[in-house]
Amino acid sequence: MTPTSSATCCTVLQPPSTPSRPRPRPILVIWVTVAFGLAPSGGALELATAHVALEAEEVLSLLQPPPSRDYDPLKDCPALPSIYHATDYDYARPALEACFSKVYDAREVQLLRKLSSELTWRDYVDDWAIMGHHFLQAVHGRTVLSSCANSHKFTFPPSKCHESWAIEATSAATVVGYILTQDDCLRPKISVEPLCSTATKRMASQVLAGLYDPLGKFLEANMHARLIWRKAVLSVKESAPGESSTASWDRQLSPQVINEVNDWVTQLHKLQPVPRYVPVRPGPLLESNTEFNHACEILISCDASGVAWCVETRSRLNCLPVSPRLRARGGLFPQTTAGSDYALTTPRKELHALHQACKEAYSLYLSCNLAPSMGSRITVLTDSLINLQRLQWIGTKNEEEVLSGLRKRHMTVHDVDKLLSIRELLLRVTLPIKVVHIPSEVNLADPGSRCKPYGPDDSVLKLLASILDSPNQRPTYVPVSL
Repeated sequence: MTPTSSATCCTVLQPPSTPSRPRPRPILVIWVTVAFGLAPSGGALELATAHVALEAEEVLSLLQPPPSRDYDPLKDCPALPSIYHATDYDYARPALEACFSKVYDAREVQLLRKLSSELTWRDYVDDWAIMGHHFLQAVHGRTVLSSCANSHKFTFPPSKCHESWAIEATSAATVVGYILTQDDCLRPKISVEPLCSTATKRMASQVLAGLYDPLGKFLEANMHARLIWRKAVLSVKESAPGESSTASWDRQLSPQVINEVNDWVTQLHKLQPVPRYVPVRPGPLLESNTEFNHACEILISCDASGVAWCVETRSRLNCLPVSPRLRARGGLFPQTTAGSDYALTTPRKELHALHQACKEAYSLYLSCNLAPSMGSRITVLTDSLINLQRLQWIGTKNEEEVLSGLRKRHMTVHDVDKLLSIRELLLRVTLPIKVVHIPSEVNLADPGSRCKPYGPDDSVLKLLASILDSPNQRPTYVPVSL
């Protein structure tokens, strides 16, 4: 086969005849080989990895611990790695300590045995991640999954296998496109250089697209780049009105735009790594503790400005400090003309951001398989009081009842559709969920919505935490079932 070809072959296996099966049916095995670069290679890889995962799950369910009473499943568990003793990990201290717990308790040992029979596995193209709520679960799952994969000719070079709690200094470990540092943090890959004084629109496009940030860990830098790109496009249009879009790619940019791009590149190289681990639930080892009620509050902040909208997600475990960002996303609003039928007013932009935040809540709820028994709850944070009041006014009204009050509320049908969709998304989540109004000064999505180059600092996080300690003092909307 050549690197760009694929092949399919079949093998017929004939089982032997037995008294109970004198004429057994033959078995047809189809072998498919797909080159990595071909269009169907992604689907073929998904199919192959899913087969390996299903086999590993079955093997795990069949494995039993040794029958000896002297068997100690915790003897190979190390102490909490030194990297997690840093104050940067105070936000997740109980969960991290539970991951490396060596408490000899019958209840905990029984729970660990149950966890070790469950495979927590995710794949991202050709990258595999084996996770666990405890060290033993992760290591045991990796051993079984890699063994099943090896039997199907999946190989894992030692240089590509990493334990997030023990990264070597010379390692080139990566996770979904981020560099994994020695202290279990994520740093973006940056390979862009400043523009020259005669840079063109095409060259600026290549530089501004140089930040790969699939989770939005550094969303502010990405949003800032989008705003600069909009300025670059407008600058070229103004310098050569009527020029075709094809020809505009090679037109030189103004010195002002070039300086903005170069300042962005400088700021990009100053981005600091952020901790990888962000809890969305206390974890089984903490949730089963009857002496202390562990809880994890998922915080989804949303905001919109005249230029853009932003949604970002963090968490707070047991009233500890607010965690680093789990993920974030945002976008620029289109430039509209005055007098349009549906003007993008500030409340409508804020409503769009709130709608996106509720979508994020529902998406996170589904992707993490969260349940009420896990001790998790979701709080959507917004600084738009008018939209929260509109949600309170809607309450349990049906669409017809809401539409009858449009004129008094100065709303359009489009506004009503968004509000009803928000209520529907919140009601789909079985966790405790609410929308809380907060001051703009502590809205963590504010920098991203304004396309500022940097996110909120520690003082803002501390102030938000103090406000969340007294949630009943803030205007709140809690969805009620119809």
